[in-house]
Amino acid sequence: MRSRKNTSIEAKIDILHQVAKGLHCMHQCNIAHMDLKLENIIRFGDGFKLIDLESSIDFNNEVDEDINIKSSLSIMSPELYLFEVTKLGTSVDIWS
Repeated sequence: MRSRKNTSIEAKIDILHQVAKGLHCMHQCNIAHMDLKLENIIRFGDGFKLIDLESSIDFNNEVDEDINIKSSLSIMSPELYLFEVTKLGTSVDIWS
């Protein structure tokens, strides 16, 4: 893959679109990735995939104070950083 500096705006938009489609699929199932960052997006064949799902949370199950958050501090949403469990949802990925 070429460096990001030499990547066209169209190619960057396509990558962003693929990431958004992956997130949309997860969010439709009420699952948040919880650690969405560049290091967790990889080239796979002709497209891009989200990886490192060990931090993801399935909000279909009860989420309580005992959950183990493994998200990177630099991309944490405020509600995740403050550990406001009642406010957690798939929107934490949008903050990232």
